[in-house]
Amino acid sequence: MRRRATTLVSALAALIAIAVAAGPAAASLWVVLDPAAAPAGARISGRTGGEAAFSTQLEPLPAYLVARSAADFVTARDDARLVSIGELVVDEARNGTIEFTVPAIAPGGYALVLWCPSCAPTSGGRSMVWVADFTVTATPATDTVSMLPRPTRADPLRVLAAALVLTALLIAVRRLSGSAAAGSADRQDGSRGSSSTG
Repeated sequence: MRRRATTLVSALAALIAIAVAAGPAAASLWVVLDPAAAPAGARISGRTGGEAAFSTQLEPLPAYLVARSAADFVTARDDARLVSIGELVVDEARNGTIEFTVPAIAPGGYALVLWCPSCAPTSGGRSMVWVADFTVTATPATDTVSMLPRPTRADPLRVLAAALVLTALLIAVRRLSGSAAAGSADRQDGSRGSSSTG
């Protein structure tokens, strides 16, 4: 009887260990985001759950968003599916904080992951640690009205100067046209006089 009880306890302990190892960040590290869902362009803040989430103070940890469907398959920082959003800063009390702006990515479910090689022993051997879920609700709406060029108010002096220049040009053109017409008439009269004299 005791053997059966011991075996049952061992089996339950193994199942619990497997379940913990399969969860985000091996359940040893997680981040609480506020808010956990927002549109692109929104400002998000986050903090590691509990107290003294890290065993020692660490250098800032690079943070990324990645589609939840791909989160379990991302193992390196240079994976093209990662979208960098900043860093998780670990303070002297060994708690981590992060602030980021939601990037302009497609709406949907994402995982917040950290590049933390020192977390691997407690994260199922993974250096890319899944620490939170986040949902992008919408992309920023394009404000087409604000993108249109605004009409500028014309300077009255510039308008007046342009009108004066245009008037002067028209007068000059008319004078040139009149001079050309008068010269042509004089030539025609001269030729007529010569013909009658002959």
